[in-house]
Amino acid sequence: MVAPDTVPEARLVWDAGAARVVKLRWRPVGEVADRELFQVLRLDDGKIREIADYRQLGPARKAAKRFAGQTPR
Repeated sequence: MVAPDTVPEARLVWDAGAARVVKLRWRPVGEVADRELFQVLRLDDGKIREIADYRQLGPARKAAKRFAGQTPR
């Protein structure tokens, strides 16, 4: 059984239709602090076309806005 404080978490934090920002949080085994990462996804017809990782929400949201403005391929 996994300790509740080490269970990974993924949560949608920003949505602009064709682009999404997902907050990932996890605690590696043996460490005392959580790690956090924001992933930006660009979608086209329900398929992920591009992914980018960011350490902070601000730059992730900025990238998602840019992704949302791109025309589908």
